[in-house]
Amino acid sequence: MLQEPIYNSRDSLSPIRMPDPDEFPASSANTYYLYHHTKKTDTSILQVWRGTKASQTKASEVAKVETVTERYMDMGIVLLLVVFFIVATERILEGLAGAFRASFLISRQEEIDDDLSLKSSKNIAVLFLLPAALFAVSSSPMNFLFMTAGAAGYFGIKFGIFCILDYVNRTTVFKFIGRVFLNYVIIATALLFLAKINIWLSVLCVIPAVMYLVMASRIILKNNFSVFFYILYLCSLELLPAALMIRLFL
Repeated sequence: MLQEPIYNSRDSLSPIRMPDPDEFPASSANTYYLYHHTKKTDTSILQVWRGTKASQTKASEVAKVETVTERYMDMGIVLLLVVFFIVATERILEGLAGAFRASFLISRQEEIDDDLSLKSSKNIAVLFLLPAALFAVSSSPMNFLFMTAGAAGYFGIKFGIFCILDYVNRTTVFKFIGRVFLNYVIIATALLFLAKINIWLSVLCVIPAVMYLVMASRIILKNNFSVFFYILYLCSLELLPAALMIRLFL
């Protein structure tokens, strides 16, 4: 059985060295032991600090890797958008001009529906302007992908409800409203680029949104639907898709 070491005053190498009364006054008899305890604590703090320093270094290295990855993703997205714009410049500009004119006149939208070339130009304008605007206001590539997925989900839900309403009511009015809706999407995305200059300028996107609601009400009432049906339309096609996307992502 192990025995505790015994202090030997004649042995200078004794494992236990009692404090010298001359060196440590009676008023501070525990100073010697507190000193050694504090010293051990300091050592452990140094070890923790070194470990923390090492972990911070590793974290910074990971952050550098993520930054490089995001930089390459930025370059890839910009390259795709630039190539898309160069290849389809004429179609994009034609679709933008047609959407602007059709946002004020229903007859202009009917002309676009009858012209397959104008219709495809408008669709190409949406496919370019919407991702480009989201990329302009996004803070990172992952944020851009997140917003793009949200926009795709929103449009999918919205146009799915358009098809359901057309099937239930045996009419093509709501699909026509969906095509009109794309005109205001193009205008809103064009205005969204201004948010890159000042975030408060994004409030201007409310203007095409209000114009769309007014145009939709005109089309619905013109086709002999009641005001109550228009309120039902607002709840099902304007509030429901937005609420579903908010619920999905939050």
